[in-house]
Amino acid sequence: MNPFSAANEYPGYGGIEIYTNPGTDQFHGGLSFDFSDESLNSRNPFAPVRAPYQNRSYTANLSGPVLPKRASFSFYFNRYAGDSNSIVNATTLNPVTLEPERYNQTFVTPSVSTYGNIRFDLKINQKHTLVANYNFDGNAQDLQGIGVFSLPSRVFDGRRRGHVLQMTETAVINEKVVNETRFQLMSNSFRQTSEGTAPALEVLESFSGGSSPAGSSLNKDFRLELQNFTSWSLKRHFLKFGARFRQANIESVAPVNFFGTYIFAGGTAPLLIPPANCSPALMEKL
Repeated sequence: MNPFSAANEYPGYGGIEIYTNPGTDQFHGGLSFDFSDESLNSRNPFAPVRAPYQNRSYTANLSGPVLPKRASFSFYFNRYAGDSNSIVNATTLNPVTLEPERYNQTFVTPSVSTYGNIRFDLKINQKHTLVANYNFDGNAQDLQGIGVFSLPSRVFDGRRRGHVLQMTETAVINEKVVNETRFQLMSNSFRQTSEGTAPALEVLESFSGGSSPAGSSLNKDFRLELQNFTSWSLKRHFLKFGARFRQANIESVAPVNFFGTYIFAGGTAPLLIPPANCSPALMEKL
């Protein structure tokens, strides 16, 4: 196939399409489970204790006949759950005395990824086949945005969901002419939620506080596609013609840095408003 063909939405790689008859006579399947934790890990030199860490992965697959030599199915499922960690090693100010103090703490940042696929193949007759396929992809991440100089107040969570439904009907008209009708529905959503609404605060090489500048964002898109193509092998030439219909609905909300960011890069400046509980000795230092 020509990767720059008008049938492709984006340029890709050339490929060879092979048409086979649906159906299988045997069942095949498998199960697997993987696990690992921090037992054999060394301590991070910037952490006071060895940080907790754990990964868990579950996989299952099954395929087999629905109607022998006429209809078959396949199923795949994978779920990955990980408890990683982030280390904050920053220098902050004491809220009372305004003296610099060390902030060193470890946080567990869990994430879960889920993927599933179901496929059904049907041989309608000797020249027509139908394939239906459904994919689900989801991801959840908690306590993101923490680490290095970023304090817990900058935490945000992320959620992503994706659904894809595909149906393909293939008609082998003769040895040289093949007609394909394809239908596809796609739905994707990504949501990012920030815990706070305060302005972001950046003190270079010391700490990052306030709320996450990413804010609470949302991105959704829904796509529908219907296409019909006929392929014709004519001696040394290959012709492909047809039509397609596409519709896309997109919703996007991105309030990046909506509450503003204060950046302190160092240097001296006049004191505008002294703290309410500031002592005379501290005022002389300021």
